[in-house]
Amino acid sequence: SLAVISLIAVTPPLTASAEEDDEGQCRLWLGPSSLAAKSMKYGLFAGVDFKVGDIIPSVELGIPFVDFFVESNKNSEYNKGMLDYLENQMWTADFAASKFEGNVSTSPYFPGVGALGNYHALVSNVDWQLASTLLREREDITEPGVPHLSRGAITSIYNVTMKATQPIPAGMELFPNFGDMWDKDEATPFQDKIDRKDFAEADQVLDRIIDFYDRFEAEMSDKLKEDMLDFMLDKILGSAGGKRAATIKSLIPENYKKLKAVKEAGGTYLYRNKNVLKKEKWLKKNAVCVDVMYPAKSTIPEAGYGAFASKDIAAGETISVIPTVLFGKKKLMNMYDIVVTPDEQGKPTNVYDKTRPRGQQIAINYAYGHPESSFLFLPMSPLVNFINHKSEANAKLQWSQHDTMYHDQATWDHTVEEVQNFKSNMVVFQIEATEDIKKGDEIFIDYGDEWVEAWSEYESMWESNYKGKPWPLKAEDVKVAFKDKPYPLTRESSSGVIPTGVETACYVKTKEVPDGAPSMTEDGTEKYVWNGPNEYKEYSAAYLTACELLEKSDDGEGSYVYTVLTKTVSKGKMYVAKVSGVPHVAVTVVDAPYAGDIHMKDAFRHPIVIPDDIFPQAW
Repeated sequence: SLAVISLIAVTPPLTASAEEDDEGQCRLWLGPSSLAAKSMKYGLFAGVDFKVGDIIPSVELGIPFVDFFVESNKNSEYNKGMLDYLENQMWTADFAASKFEGNVSTSPYFPGVGALGNYHALVSNVDWQLASTLLREREDITEPGVPHLSRGAITSIYNVTMKATQPIPAGMELFPNFGDMWDKDEATPFQDKIDRKDFAEADQVLDRIIDFYDRFEAEMSDKLKEDMLDFMLDKILGSAGGKRAATIKSLIPENYKKLKAVKEAGGTYLYRNKNVLKKEKWLKKNAVCVDVMYPAKSTIPEAGYGAFASKDIAAGETISVIPTVLFGKKKLMNMYDIVVTPDEQGKPTNVYDKTRPRGQQIAINYAYGHPESSFLFLPMSPLVNFINHKSEANAKLQWSQHDTMYHDQATWDHTVEEVQNFKSNMVVFQIEATEDIKKGDEIFIDYGDEWVEAWSEYESMWESNYKGKPWPLKAEDVKVAFKDKPYPLTRESSSGVIPTGVETACYVKTKEVPDGAPSMTEDGTEKYVWNGPNEYKEYSAAYLTACELLEKSDDGEGSYVYTVLTKTVSKGKMYVAKVSGVPHVAVTVVDAPYAGDIHMKDAFRHPIVIPDDIFPQAW
């Protein structure tokens, strides 16, 4: 029922990763990836066993790049190579509902598992729990309609969460689901080409077979058990498994006595590739525990969230090693209005109108940089982007001195362009405690004198222009107002209930209208019936589309149901459909393009300053 849907749409707390770990064990390690590839230099490893559905202890923020990967920014070979490299570190807007931020595209960057989780063709063990971000409660950092120093200076994407999609034994590297685009063509007829879907299907078959034996084992002789396994693999799997049946069968032991050993090993992939599991001794020697912080509301009122110690940290102890994504041209972070102009072949192309500036990408605030350099470095490690500034800091930023994840000092003698063209995560920092930090204390570093001066100027501007004045309501404010009451229909919105800059959107999966019912309206619009998402875990921004609310009624269970007009853009074309039966929980609001706080014209922008005494002269 819709009441049940409402109950499950509860946001897990941002501080979920702060829960007590397993007897003091480190739950997440950062170390050299088990994949020997230049572009996959580092990875994250489970420090404890994770069950299916367990949340990975790295609840993150997201950094949107709005209308960034446009042709105007790729107008040279160097620029194009740099943006192609950066774009490979991004996820699609469907992972954070950020597709409404701009007019062309928005690509979010997710530190932690999103940045360090590598693609593996043969196995995937974690995936996004998108509802944690999409359905999260309003942040209590700011008050509705009230200016705040953090507005525009911090991202609006929080509670970015990943969960285990299969049992993950301690020592296993985390491999996210990158989607079908990254996978091999599953229609290939060659049975010797095994991919991760084969392992996943083999695990499902294995589970069913084990379940069968658990139910009937006492009634079967050893000979019957052998015969039953042969029958299930040859006859049932052979007829139902399609083209991949032979491959799936090859992954399952022919001896029934080994079935549970495969399950206990973590599945068919790990049973065949036991060498990918890292022992605790290896992790302690080659990796760094990155389970020493958790995010919570900062003790600094204007800072938003902060990073807090989840254990006692001694002076001199490494809090995190930080591989980075390189970005060697800071001025490309400048934003402008988008115009469509024909390219040399006459094809419409999105380009910047340099006469109409729009500020800068918010990514600058989360990057490390230097006032006299064009280099920016985006941190990849979990939770380090929550660490705030304090002049009397208890930690410091420095080059990594770790034995296996050290900074390559050879880069210091190369130019920015040369280092950028290496397209590797070879620039590595670390954050080290400069004094004893108690469990529950907030962790701070010094952002540098230039940052402090820039913030002071921003604060003076803010007090003159914004303090004490009304602030336009944003989508997160409106969501709260309509949590338990119906949204106004589109024809009613002129009353000012939905403020300017906020638009309605709907989560919609559809099915055909019942037999005998009209499939089109009088004006030719196709008609559908709402068919999900029905459960918390099903919510995805892929189902989120702009919509107009045409009709509403009580659903008989204390909530509301709507008929809506969806508007979906695909490849430059608008598709419109009339959808009935949309429940209240599937209706939401979003900030219109460029209407969110991060787009305020004089928002604070400044990178975290790398200290002069360690910054290379060549850069």
